[in-house]
Amino acid sequence: MSSPSSRLVVDAVGKDFGYHHVLRDVSFTVEEGEYVALMGSNGAGKTTLLRMIAGLSRPTAGAVSIADVDLRRAGPGLRRRIGFVSHESLLYPELTGRENLKFQAQLFGVEDVDRSIAALDELLDLAPILDRQAGVLSRGNRQRLTLARALIHAPDRKSTRLNSSHVALS
Repeated sequence: MSSPSSRLVVDAVGKDFGYHHVLRDVSFTVEEGEYVALMGSNGAGKTTLLRMIAGLSRPTAGAVSIADVDLRRAGPGLRRRIGFVSHESLLYPELTGRENLKFQAQLFGVEDVDRSIAALDELLDLAPILDRQAGVLSRGNRQRLTLARALIHAPDRKSTRLNSSHVALS
């Protein structure tokens, strides 16, 4: 069993939008190395839950913690440890792939942006798309660029495992 500091804990989480209850009393723990599939019908709250886990939205009730840190109290340091990819690319379509990555890197204070982009190019074969506008890329190429966007700031290995590769949407 993993230590408490290597896990994701979702504790009695709920999310309301006005009078509309999207999630109610969702609880689970993901230990380091575990895989989780998150499934449900359209509108069930899957993306809302993932946005809360990534620190992009706050729960109306309950708490989400990563590495024993409650995301409500976490500063940008913990959010920097998370790489998040959803069905929305969060890319700016009028910017090139390189410009999108440089912008994201600037938001996270990446020091050697060109080296980071080069490393991601080697990993994801981005060279053919780096200097093309994101809005004209195929869905597959946008997904590769989106993955690079999520990794440009070198999120923590443990947090990355908990927040991107082990939570799958159907």
